[in-house]
Amino acid sequence: MSGSSLTNHHGFISAGHDEYWSMAMYNAVAQARDSGVNLAFMGADDVSWQVRYGPSASGAPDRVLICYKSASLDPVQNNTTTVHFRDPQVNMPEQLLVGGTSAGEQLGASSATPVAYVVQNASSWVYANTGAFNGESVPNIVGYEIQAYNSSYPSPSAAAGTYQLLSSSPIVNNNNQTVFQNATIYQAASGAWVFSGASIEWGWTLFNFAFPTGGQAHADYSSPFVQIMTANILNKFSAGTSPLPAAPTNLIAVPSASAVNLSWTDNDPTASYELDRSIDPGFATFGAVGLAAGTTSYTDGGLSAGVYYYRLVAVGANGNSPYVSVSAATISYAALVAARPGLLAHWRLGETSGAAASDTTGSYNGTFVNAPTLGSPGAITNDPNTSVTFNGSNQRVSVPSVPTATDFSIEGWTYLTNAAVNNNTVYGGSGTARLMPRPGTGSFLSAAYAGVTLNGTEYALQPTSPSSNINTWVYWVLTRQGSLLTLYRNGVQIAQRSDLPGTATANINGYIAAQNNGAYYLAGSLQDVALYTHALSSTEVRNGYAAALNGIAPTPPVLPPAAPTNFSAVPSVSSVTVSWTDSDTTSSYILYRSSDPSFGTSVTITLPPGTSRYSDTGLGQGVVYYRLLAMNSGGRSPYVSASAATTSYAALVNGRTGLLGHWRLGETSGTTAWDTSGTYNVLRQRSHAGIGRGPRQ
Repeated sequence: MSGSSLTNHHGFISAGHDEYWSMAMYNAVAQARDSGVNLAFMGADDVSWQVRYGPSASGAPDRVLICYKSASLDPVQNNTTTVHFRDPQVNMPEQLLVGGTSAGEQLGASSATPVAYVVQNASSWVYANTGAFNGESVPNIVGYEIQAYNSSYPSPSAAAGTYQLLSSSPIVNNNNQTVFQNATIYQAASGAWVFSGASIEWGWTLFNFAFPTGGQAHADYSSPFVQIMTANILNKFSAGTSPLPAAPTNLIAVPSASAVNLSWTDNDPTASYELDRSIDPGFATFGAVGLAAGTTSYTDGGLSAGVYYYRLVAVGANGNSPYVSVSAATISYAALVAARPGLLAHWRLGETSGAAASDTTGSYNGTFVNAPTLGSPGAITNDPNTSVTFNGSNQRVSVPSVPTATDFSIEGWTYLTNAAVNNNTVYGGSGTARLMPRPGTGSFLSAAYAGVTLNGTEYALQPTSPSSNINTWVYWVLTRQGSLLTLYRNGVQIAQRSDLPGTATANINGYIAAQNNGAYYLAGSLQDVALYTHALSSTEVRNGYAAALNGIAPTPPVLPPAAPTNFSAVPSVSSVTVSWTDSDTTSSYILYRSSDPSFGTSVTITLPPGTSRYSDTGLGQGVVYYRLLAMNSGGRSPYVSASAATTSYAALVNGRTGLLGHWRLGETSGTTAWDTSGTYNVLRQRSHAGIGRGPRQ
């Protein structure tokens, strides 16, 4: 089977329970869609399990359907391993083709009564002539297996604004949990429409198929509502498709502190463009700018510090191309973390020497234990911060105890290197909270073990990883908000549970790269571990990932200025002029003056940047002492000192308390040595020894 065998048709219809597909089938139908063939999946559980075909006992090719439903049992280990198409070994989620993901079986299975179909996006052309309105419930349509949109997997590549969830129908599954069925519609870049009814019962609604079977009667579920929808779809398919404009490619966003410069490749010279910007990764609200055909760049200026999401679409006569998207941050990753509410501690782990693991808040500095390797390559784009590599056996970071919390978040970046080590602790402890990524490949397909102990019970998440966590940087976030425990991988939620005791306080003490009981050591590199007494929202998590991938460089730390030089003090009768060399024109100065050489008390004089001279006037008679230092946002320089006297030496001595006598001995003639107080003048006597002569013999 190949896509070319379908290209002379307007549409392809999959009906009923179409669960088992081969890789060739998947590729052929995708190729047909991309060539303009419309697709309709009028059933559910579509394109779920991959199968292979083998020869019969007599050797006839492609006569035996093979499906192990297990990667460990299947002897073929490549992208045709017979597991779910969405499993990591294949990594071709059915949602990319069908529009939704197989979402399980209704409680009661095929014997259960179908539940109501609940309308969304009632303005869609699919609902033409039905009178549908949002929230309308149409009975007996949804069951017994369904499809649903799953945010853990990518959405299909769709023309701008065409991917829609047409229903959101609650249904109780065989685990006695309420889930939601989602019929979907989207238009591919080729112009082809792809519809999914997302219910196995879809076909039963087209006619009265009531019949007795096995002593049980199958009820009449025929629905004029679904019949009109189906007619709309088939009529649209019969009209064929018109090509949409080619989507732009190579969309790049280069951020600065206040602007983002965007550029792209124009692949359709006749199409104009619409560029949307939002602070919401889901574009719930956004601003838009129209750009002329041929435009290949745009500067978005006047921005404040933050994370911005952009999507670009080519606009043509037959419709719009699929969106292309990019994000950029006019803030560094480190600054983003520092600005988040509830930040308790942030260990960047960027040290290149020593044993101290600094917490940027200054409150919970840690210690490297058993000499892990410092200065390894880091994860954050445009950030010189490095990481620390741990050996997986005895190296860790011990940190002080932190307060308990009700809501909390733990985050960190890992580069795991050993697929044989299952639990790699980012941060955590036994009986507290812990975040432990796993390889996500080989024998350990789980993404992580992430949990918290509350009232003696541990609540954990252990989802299957969407891809391998080995030899790649991965951003992990675990949040607890009341009864919700949520795990994110690279900005995307991959697991959640909602059964936690909502008001229970959590102990969030632990170690970094190992548990506090000396177990589950991390094998690989780790950086930017942070704790919060706040549950990061999905947007905050997505922003963290976006800022790490395309943010600005962190502002270098401001160093304290050098001390001023050539400091001198020149006195006069009642003032002192101090001067110095201003070697840093951006620093201000603080001048201290005191009559006490130890500066027990002093006068403070603040001087602006660029000052190199100051006249200190209105001084009394005496000796004054000065200290001068330079100051900026990084701190203060050492001080330099000088002193000066606003009086003569003689006046200073004569003014001292308890002066008894002061002989200056400055006479140039006569025989009297005068006491300045006049009390103890003395007669000078000639020495018997002559000047320059030795003692007499």
